[in-house]
Amino acid sequence: MLFISFLFILSHNQSYETAWNVQDEELLETENLQSRLKIAIGVRVGEKKVLQRIDDIFKQREEELDGLEYYQERRLKDLGLVGDNGEIIFWET
Repeated sequence: MLFISFLFILSHNQSYETAWNVQDEELLETENLQSRLKIAIGVRVGEKKVLQRIDDIFKQREEELDGLEYYQERRLKDLGLVGDNGEIIFWET
């Protein structure tokens, strides 16, 4: 559930990314900005950076998935039930 929530937030973050960045920059340039509003903008900017970093980590991990050997694959190979290319070896009795 957390992963689905993350993907939802991330998709919305990417679709509004440019609008949010411009809006934040414009608000921070305002001289008579209340301190609580400055803090809120800072938190929002920080949250966006965290979301972007998490997205980068997920993308990097996704690229690594093809090269990983999973436990099940390794175990089946150890038992001689799968060939080197991943084909299943059927034992006939």
